[in-house]
Amino acid sequence: MYIIITDIFGHTEAVKDFADTLNAPYAIVEPYNNEQRSFNSESEAYCYFMEHVGIEQYAMSITNELKALSHPHVIIAFSAGAAALWSVSDQLDDKNIRLGVLFYGSQIRHHVDIKPVFPCHLVFPEHEDHFSIPSLIARLAFIPQVTLDVCEYKHGFMNSQSTNFNSVGYNKYNQRIRNIVSEHTWLNE
Repeated sequence: MYIIITDIFGHTEAVKDFADTLNAPYAIVEPYNNEQRSFNSESEAYCYFMEHVGIEQYAMSITNELKALSHPHVIIAFSAGAAALWSVSDQLDDKNIRLGVLFYGSQIRHHVDIKPVFPCHLVFPEHEDHFSIPSLIARLAFIPQVTLDVCEYKHGFMNSQSTNFNSVGYNKYNQRIRNIVSEHTWLNE
């Protein structure tokens, strides 16, 4: 089973469409307590998220959801969701989290001392305006259980609501997720 942790847009049709492509059971964790939100732009979504939720509160919500798991899951997290998951990844119970695939969690740069208790595959965009991807990669490269991937796409390329959505990158990384999951030996347990 998959857990999808959303970005600042929350539970959208785009997230549901992505989750449906996994062809497996899934649950969606989002920052707005299952209240539908409609944003006109990324900047509006960002301002709302920061004013009403924030990374720390989202991380607490994610922690509560993940502690309630009763069997192993693969987690796929995006942007603010990836950063929030990362910020608590050293405090979770690894028995029910097989793997985390975290896309463009730019706030991870504020928590480079974290050592996750479960395998994490981090996908970063080719460039971020506010920090150096190569410098961040250098700081994360030797953390146990972390694998890194820098792609040619921009922050938000997996979200059709993002101005940086890229259908080629979306399809490529949708398949890449399957490949990453299939590489783990626990599938044969």
